Amino acid sequence: APGLWLEVPEDGALRQIELVRELVTQMHGCGARVGIEHAGERLTEAGGLLEVGLDFVKLDASFVEGLSADNARREHVAGAVRMLHGIGLKVYAEGVTSSDDAEALVGCGLDGLTGPVVPAA
Repeated sequence: APGLWLEVPEDGALRQIELVRELVTQMHGCGARVGIEHAGERLTEAGGLLEVGLDFVKLDASFVEGLSADNARREHVAGAVRMLHGIGLKVYAEGVTSSDDAEALVGCGLDGLTGPVVPAA
């Protein structure tokens, strides 16, 4: 399944870390990438998840909405991105609806965004 990306919801993954570890191992064997979707405030609780071999994290729209107008949250997201990059994960934001937020997220070092708003290259 080259090119296949499998996303596991953050809440369920936090409750079933060993199952996620097994899933990651099996899916990597098929050439797929596995990540956490809808990540947000509980990301700091996800220490065990960050050691199971995930490939990426997708930050939830509710976590990144309004980021451009909130310097403290922007610094928090930038710090989380640095930490996640430091352990080899890609970081994406999902459901970005404002071009100002998109620009702020790019400034935080994210690897990509999903829309409906996507910044100009």
